[in-house]
Parts: sequence; C-alpha cells; structure tokens
Amino acid sequence: MVGVSALIGGSGLYFKCKYYECCNDRREKGESSRWIRYDENTFHLLDRDLREKVHGQPLVRNLVVRALQSHFEDDNPLKPLVLSFHGWTGGGKNFVSDIIVERLYKKGKDSDFVQRISGTERFPDPNRVNEYKIELRNIVTGNVSRCGRQLFVIDEVDKIPKGVIDGLKPFLDYKDNVNGVDYRKAVFIFLSNTGGKDITSITYNFLQEGKERDDITLKDIEPLINLGAFNEKGGLRGSDVIEKNLIDYYVPFLPLERKHVKSCVEDFVRRRYKRNIHNDELFLDAVADEMEYFPPDTKIFSVTGCKKVHTKVPLIMRKLNRSFN
Repeated sequence: MVGVSALIGGSGLYFKCKYYECCNDRREKGESSRWIRYDENTFHLLDRDLREKVHGQPLVRNLVVRALQSHFEDDNPLKPLVLSFHGWTGGGKNFVSDIIVERLYKKGKDSDFVQRISGTERFPDPNRVNEYKIELRNIVTGNVSRCGRQLFVIDEVDKIPKGVIDGLKPFLDYKDNVNGVDYRKAVFIFLSNTGGKDITSITYNFLQEGKERDDITLKDIEPLINLGAFNEKGGLRGSDVIEKNLIDYYVPFLPLERKHVKSCVEDFVRRRYKRNIHNDELFLDAVADEMEYFPPDTKIFSVTGCKKVHTKVPLIMRKLNRSFN
C-alpha cells in the first residue's frame, strides 16, 4: 500500500512539475521537463550566446561559462559561486547576466528561482544599514530554503551603503549550512562600476602599444579590480566579503569602441525589426556618430557603450527617412 501511495505521490509531483515550475536539483536528460537547466548542451548554448551577442569582451565569455559550468556540475560544491562583474556603464554587465538567466532557467527572468536586486532601489538610505542587512539576509534565506539552485543578481553594488553586503557573508563562506540551510549550490552575481577607470586605462595602453583587445589577460586586470573594490567608494569597500576572499571571480568588462557600437546597432535592428543591415554602413555610421567618445584627443571609447543604441536607432531612421518595417 505504501508503494502505491509513493507511486501516486511521485506521479502527482511529475505532473505538477510538468506544468508548474519546480526546483530540480539534478542533472537529467529531457531538457523540456526541467526548469533549471545545466547539462552540457546548456553551457554550449550559453557559450554561443556570449560569443555571438556580446561584443568587445574577450575575457567574459570563457571565464563566465567555465565558472558556471564547474559550479553546476559539482553536486557538492564547497561554497556558493560568487561572480563580480566590473566596468563602466554600457559594457554589457546587465546584458550578460540576462543571458545567463535565460539559458539556465526555463522561465528566465520570470523564474521564482531568480532574484534581481537593485541596490539603489532596495537600499537607498545610508542610515538604515542594519535594517538593510537583515532584509538582504531574509531575501536570501527565504529563497534558498525553497530551492538551493537560486541565482541572485545584485545590481549597482557600488551604490549600496557600506556594510549592507556584509549581511551576505555567512551565506557565501565555506559552510555546509547556516541554521540548517545549505547555500552552497546558489549563485551570486554582483554588478558594479568599480574598477572601471583602471580597466579603461589598461585597455587604452594596450591599444596605444599596437596590441589587440584579445591580448589582454585576466592577470593584467584582476589585481586592479580587486584593489578598486577595496578602495573605491561603494558597497564592497572594506567589506568582509572582499577581505575574506569570498568572491570567486572578478570579471572585467572592457570599454567599447566604435566598431562594437555598430555591432550593437546591427543586433538591435535584427532583433527589433527583423532586418539585416550588416552592409548598410551609412546607417551604422550615422548611429555611431550620435554617440559620445573619449578620451578627447583620440575618441576611442564610447562613453555609454551600447546603452543608448535603442534610442539612437529610431532617431536616425527618421533622419534618413528609413523604415525597417
């Protein structure tokens, strides 16, 4: 009788999870039946997405895919995976985190197992640090208690009041559990502008020496990002998360050049209007001309990266009397 009940219960769970999001915590075949996807094909597709959709970021693709795959394939990781994305605005930090979410979770950003936290919206008052620390802990504890494979994206970490991020320390450390909850299978992605100045300086020097962006290695940049996270004003400055070396990978996003802006224009038009404008140099140059560039003497890098492409394309369409509909 127990066997029959178990069978019925198991069948009920199967049918429930076929139509409603469930926390699957195993690698299985049959992609369509899983809500959290992390087999070999998932990471192959993630690698392809980053290669085809993210421009001018040679260090991001290999580092991010390798880190995520290693973590998800380990059934007993020592700690949660903590990635810290650094670089100036418009380089693709949010875009890459969105791609990760869409590949790993069947419901993407609508998944109950993905939590996106805006530092400026959630924690605006520097006088409420202790209150915010408790709030952040409750967010993490409540969600990981429901599913160990949670993914937390914390945006604008550099704008969070100092001390708030320390609320995460118990969950990010090398511990089997905290108050009976195992956090080791979770993933945390921090998005921050800290280190952007140093990343830009290194990129500029490489280009001035006649080298390619692809020649830049993580060893060239990571120590400076780490130093920036320690010293630049913001949520990571002097935090236990930094001092205890709980961030596994610092991921640098290089400043984008004019050619990368043009690639972003192509992507946007293809995505929004279903048109291929790869050879339409007049239109691509017209949009790129609308962007600001720095430094003043060479104007190599886009001030806002690809962030304003979606506003500039309609402007140029009207200016050139173009229609992609």
